[in-house]
Amino acid sequence: MIVTVTLNPALDLTYTVDALVPQATNRVRTVAERPGGKGLNVASVLHALGEPVLATGLLGGPTGAHIEALVRFPAAFVPIAGDSRRTVTIVDATDATGLWEPGPTVTGAEWAAFLDHFATLLPAADAVVLSGSLPQGVPHDAYAVLVRAARARGVPTVLDTSGEPLRHGVGAAPDIVKPNEHELAALGQHPTDAIAAGVRAVVVSLGRRGLHAHTADGVWRVPPPAVVIGNPTGAGDACVAALARGLRAGVGPGVGRGGGNDPDNAGVAVGDGREGSNNAGVAAGDASEGSNDPDNAAIASLGNGHGGTTWAAVLADAAALAAAAVVAPVAGEIDLTQYQTFRRTMQGVQADVQPHR
Repeated sequence: MIVTVTLNPALDLTYTVDALVPQATNRVRTVAERPGGKGLNVASVLHALGEPVLATGLLGGPTGAHIEALVRFPAAFVPIAGDSRRTVTIVDATDATGLWEPGPTVTGAEWAAFLDHFATLLPAADAVVLSGSLPQGVPHDAYAVLVRAARARGVPTVLDTSGEPLRHGVGAAPDIVKPNEHELAALGQHPTDAIAAGVRAVVVSLGRRGLHAHTADGVWRVPPPAVVIGNPTGAGDACVAALARGLRAGVGPGVGRGGGNDPDNAGVAVGDGREGSNNAGVAAGDASEGSNDPDNAAIASLGNGHGGTTWAAVLADAAALAAAAVVAPVAGEIDLTQYQTFRRTMQGVQADVQPHR
């Protein structure tokens, strides 16, 4: 099971307009509302893929109650007194504009209650995703504390945040850190510094240019599978979902299904997962057991939790999922048909592996 942590959830409102015109009246064509916040977006994508997932975080007030009522995947939240926030995304034909409320103030007692709750979830967790902003009152080192708690139970972590929470979190050496290029620049560190400190991978999202990942085994560049137009708001969260299930599948150097470790095949990004494949980097196979939708039988988990998968496979899957999220109109959703197409498009694409200098 993958546990996603959203300490500052939101009620996401998405307005679709023909073209966003500043300082003018903009008529909204469609309105969508859904539970939001980066960790809940990740949980939504994982659930759509048939992955076992549990979302947790802090919710409070009438907005929090409405968010919880909209959740359609397993969740266990800790209540707080303050009212949870709302976010508004305005989407037109070419881009998206976001308006984020700051969120409630969390008391020390409420934060302590969450730490106790988090500890009860770790025995059943295969991986933990820690993502998004922190509400007021939660200490800047909150994610660092959660990373250390997970490591103490042998549970790998993915961290996706920014600013001081990112700085503190990187210092705790999560398994994967997923900033965008602007967040990385603001951090003022080179990815190799984080790798030297114990982080297994720093995966940098570059928007339309794809992904750039530093791992202990080399540097990987993964272009997007196609040029897509849509709402990019949830692309990073879909990328994190792929990274988390890569951790659950046992990502590592030169490890593929059936134990294959042929270095000549290690860069193959995505295959069809059939047994007997000659490619060590096969990303996904037939449908995972318990998939939510029989029509999505071609969508599967990375690896099987035992044989493992490769960085090339996980990164290619992340690029495909991110593109499928852009095509979907609402953050936290993916176009499953396009995802399958993008995976096939990326078959045989090799990541650029270079030794560290």
